Amino acid sequence: MPVNSLSTMQLPGVYQESRRITFNTKNAAGSAAAGAAGVYSTNGILVPKYAIVLNVIVHCVALWDAGTSATGIVGDATDDDGYFTAIDMKATDLTAGQSIDFAKTGGKEGAYCVGTATHWTTRYTTTQRTIKLKVTCVGTACSTGESILTVEYAWSPPHKAITGGLFVAA
Repeated sequence: MPVNSLSTMQLPGVYQESRRITFNTKNAAGSAAAGAAGVYSTNGILVPKYAIVLNVIVHCVALWDAGTSATGIVGDATDDDGYFTAIDMKATDLTAGQSIDFAKTGGKEGAYCVGTATHWTTRYTTTQRTIKLKVTCVGTACSTGESILTVEYAWSPPHKAITGGLFVAA
C-alpha cells in the first residue's frame, strides 16, 4: 500500500496537519491492475470536518509511461478534479522532481479555483472529505510512474454556540 505519513503542529486550540500519500503503478488502487492501462488512484487523504485546506501539492517522483497519455486530476467526492485538472503526468506538466500546488498551479487549476485563477473556493467545509489523486493511463501498460499527494490543513474542534448573549452591530 502507499506510504502514508502525518505531521502535526499544535497551536492553542488549532491543529495544523500535513498528510502525504505516495503511490505508483505497483501499489495504486483503482481499476487498473498493476502495470496496466486504466485509472490509478490513491485511497485519498481524509480531511476532518471544519478544516481549512491550506495547500494541495502534487509531486512527480517518476514519470508515468503510458503509451498514449497519463493524465492526473485531484479532487474530492463533489468534484474529482476540483483542485487540479488535466495534469500531463507523462511529459510536459510535471516531470520528475517537479510539483504543483495552490501557489504555482502550472495552469492546471480545477473548478475550485475561480475568477481568473485568483482565489480558491471550498477550502472550508463543515463535513469531512477525502481528497484523491487519480492518474488515467491510456495506451500500452504503465510500467513506471510514481507521484506524491500532500494535503496541508488547519482545524480546531467545533466550539459550543454562545446562547443568551448580547450582540451589538457596529
